[in-house]
Amino acid sequence: MDISTGGNAPDAKIETGPHCQVPFAERVRKETSMPAAAVGLIAEPDHAQDVITSGQADTVLLGHELLRYPHWARHATAEPGGEAPSPDQYHRS
Repeated sequence: MDISTGGNAPDAKIETGPHCQVPFAERVRKETSMPAAAVGLIAEPDHAQDVITSGQADTVLLGHELLRYPHWARHATAEPGGEAPSPDQYHRS
């Protein structure tokens, strides 16, 4: 289940910041038997990994981050301080 407080109501008071929605996913995961997906400004690969390995969520959804940075997956696979190899088709450009 994708866990988010939504924020569609104009008068909703939702604090934003890194991992802002993760506590909600963690609570759903702990109080139900449903797998929970966390969202909420999870931008760095190590942060996403921490959310999963700590048991706060079963997976992390990166919709907005992938729109901001479409090469996030390549960034995530690179060694710390390194760079992931580019796909062959990137070399033509």
